[in-house]
Amino acid sequence: MVQTIDLENDVYAVGESLGRQDDCTVGTEVNRVLRRMLVERIALELQPSERPPPLLTIDPETGLPSVKSSQSFTTEVV
Repeated sequence: MVQTIDLENDVYAVGESLGRQDDCTVGTEVNRVLRRMLVERIALELQPSERPPPLLTIDPETGLPSVKSSQSFTTEVV
């Protein structure tokens, strides 16, 4: 999806710098960082009994969160 957002100059500069290091666009880098921050924020807001296991990771290629679990998930659970 293509959206236009306004970034402050300092945020854009950091995104541009990180994008150069990772050989990707500013938009890709902003998406990666935002995903990481959202995952961390959600984990902090959950009650201790609801917190995800410590095996919560961010896929470096896609930037998507992933959780390793020994529990099986069925369509009914989801």
